[in-house]
Amino acid sequence: MIAGDSEDKVETSARVQHARVGVNLRTGRPTPDAVRSAVQRILADPGYRARARRIGDAIAVAPGAAGLVDDIEAMLVARE
Repeated sequence: MIAGDSEDKVETSARVQHARVGVNLRTGRPTPDAVRSAVQRILADPGYRARARRIGDAIAVAPGAAGLVDDIEAMLVARE
């Protein structure tokens, strides 16, 4: 579950919802009932865990900044 309506939280919340790895509570001040409902929804649906695990696994093997540099250099070479 994710909540927030300041800084980059709106964008982050939209990404969480789109990836279907959490419930976007669409507010910076969720009610206890909204939090409870979101937690119950997430715990009842194993798809949330599976999708979050896939994203976590992808992050774990991602090359990070060094990979980004490699990708940019490869694109520049390809344009020559």
